[in-house]
Amino acid sequence: MARQKDARSILQSLIYQIIRRHRSLIKYAKTVFEVQGPNLTPSFSSLWNIFQRVVLDPKSGFTYIILDAIDECAENSRQLLIESIRDLVYSPGLAEGHQQPIKFLLTSRPIVFEQPVMSIMLRNCLAIDESRLGLAGDVVLVIQTKIDELARIYDYDEKTKTHLTQTLYSKADQTFL
Repeated sequence: MARQKDARSILQSLIYQIIRRHRSLIKYAKTVFEVQGPNLTPSFSSLWNIFQRVVLDPKSGFTYIILDAIDECAENSRQLLIESIRDLVYSPGLAEGHQQPIKFLLTSRPIVFEQPVMSIMLRNCLAIDESRLGLAGDVVLVIQTKIDELARIYDYDEKTKTHLTQTLYSKADQTFL
């Protein structure tokens, strides 16, 4: 599980998915692997270099990258990934009115989008629930519905139901996680 919360794992997965579709692009990974050998995977910069070469190669075509729940990535790793994405998207070669061969869709809880590194990237930001009031109500509704269902099955008394509801909501942090 911890491995999935690391930017290197994200990059490995993205590279793998793109190379599976366009097998000729494996040359970029192979070249780096021949030089670095087993040290390739621990290196974010090596993986990012391969990723850039793969997505910017004309053979890969137009690429859409969806990174869901980026807030679940370890903070230092997430920061490095977001900065790298920003640098790629806003690099002079791509930003000079040329059609960008890559688009990113990042989803996260609001805390990630409040970071300074995100300010330049928020041109096209969609806040699902800026007030968070609707989200909080939805979280309460889901918790209450599940507690009521469990109470019917296990015959909980009101005190137990109240305790479970309060405990779950206090740990929910206004998310469904």
